[in-house]
Amino acid sequence: MGTYSIYTYLLFLAGFLILIKGADLLIKGGVGVAKRFGLSEHFIGLTIVSFGTSMPEFIVSFIAALNGNNQIAVGNVLGSNIANTLLITGVCALLIAVPVKKSTLRFEIPLSIVSVLLLGLFSYINFFGKYVDSIVAWEGFVLLVVFFYFIRRSFKDSREEEKDFKKDKQTKIVPFVILVVLGVAGLFFGGKWIVGSSVIIAGHFGISQTFIGLTVVAFGTSLPELVTSVIAALKKNNGIAIGNIIGSNIFNILWIIGFTSFIKPIGINSLNYSDMLIVALSAILIIVFVIANKSRTLHKSGGIVLAGSYLLYIVYLLNRENIVSW
Repeated sequence: MGTYSIYTYLLFLAGFLILIKGADLLIKGGVGVAKRFGLSEHFIGLTIVSFGTSMPEFIVSFIAALNGNNQIAVGNVLGSNIANTLLITGVCALLIAVPVKKSTLRFEIPLSIVSVLLLGLFSYINFFGKYVDSIVAWEGFVLLVVFFYFIRRSFKDSREEEKDFKKDKQTKIVPFVILVVLGVAGLFFGGKWIVGSSVIIAGHFGISQTFIGLTVVAFGTSLPELVTSVIAALKKNNGIAIGNIIGSNIFNILWIIGFTSFIKPIGINSLNYSDMLIVALSAILIIVFVIANKSRTLHKSGGIVLAGSYLLYIVYLLNRENIVSW
């Protein structure tokens, strides 16, 4: 193994370590901000933490779209959402029972489903006789409007559910803001290094570039969500754990696709429609498992099914891209 190969593996390891530390700093900072302003951990998970862990997707998709690489932009978002819903939620449920708030079941998960269906509707239906299979500026604007409605509604629900969650005026805000900034920076650079080195390593072993884009890049940009949610679950910060996952999915479609397409139209590949369907079905699967349990908790059995479904999705991608034949 040459010097360059050793450097690539070291970069991958360094990226993973920075990612873990970044997630830890972001959680500590987010919880501190929540206490200072009397906000619930769930709301912080849906907003500040979700925005931070969605930074890799945003950077990758925005730059890809500007460069005309639409399949990376759209595939990264959809692939990340599938990884978030199936793999990350599944892993969290395998480690610890994850309680799901009433507002998550009634508003946030349904909104994530509506968001991807809206994306499919805009890209599939030819509204004005042109721009077939694409998301254009006015459609991106609509997605952004829905996104800001989500932020406003989440804040309102948070205040109503946490009436006894009082502000801690003695807590100094600056140190926690610094932790959030450092955490986001760690997630961004750690995720970037992992994705870059993973592509090189995968290419070294002769894996298809198409498959790398659909799996390694999407999974790599989902690593912040994975690490953050797992650490949050282990620390019993369940509001951040599930809020981060669902919030990231909403951010990915409404904010990333919305903002990017508002700047420049994004083309949609016909294969992406099946991915959109899987995103919606994955969210429905979580609702089914939680409703089936009276305590509104996602248990290990649900985690096994979700994580197993992600592996089946990877097999489906392998077959769809003709990388393997069954």
